[in-house]
Amino acid sequence: MNDKLGTDRACALITGGGQGLGLALAHGCARRGFDLLLVALPGSGLDEAAQILQATYGVRCQALAQDLTAPDGPEAVARWATDLGWPLACLINNAGVSYNSRFEDSTLDENEAVILVNNLAPVKLTHLLLPELRTVNLPETLITPSLYQVGDELCIDVENRRSRVRLTKVVESTGSFAQYQFAFLGGIADADPIRDDVAEKSREFSSIWGSI
Repeated sequence: MNDKLGTDRACALITGGGQGLGLALAHGCARRGFDLLLVALPGSGLDEAAQILQATYGVRCQALAQDLTAPDGPEAVARWATDLGWPLACLINNAGVSYNSRFEDSTLDENEAVILVNNLAPVKLTHLLLPELRTVNLPETLITPSLYQVGDELCIDVENRRSRVRLTKVVESTGSFAQYQFAFLGGIADADPIRDDVAEKSREFSSIWGSI
């Protein structure tokens, strides 16, 4: 997946990956064949979670106990991930902090922790790891309602440019939604006619999306 690293599998880095939603996301990534880099607070059961994931799915899993509110916390995570040299294909900024109190009753330290974990850490990690993410050559995918099937053509907007694509492979389907690999068929000028079957599927999609 990565030209520089031959046959190494792509990996996913998940913050808050030791429990709750982060652990569920780790299971989902492992089922899809991703190796895992898990980051969570010290004492959150991270090592045990990593062992279970490795044994269950046969993927590599490395864990780092790191407080993202600590000085240089996101930078330490980025250095760790980069030094490992695994091809990073997915960054999930899942870690989050919240406090169940009125603002006037909260402390300044609590508010600062919310900003550091929920806002600053994702920005820093994404900025620092973006060069690594860009080196991994994974196919682009679309998530659509399950009314589509392989071979269907869709009209999509990419960077304010209207394009026609053909669905080429099902990656996963939940029954309601499906993830497809696709091929670009070219841009569409405003005056270009859209095939009736493509237009009908687009109307069906709009109807489904409007009811959600």
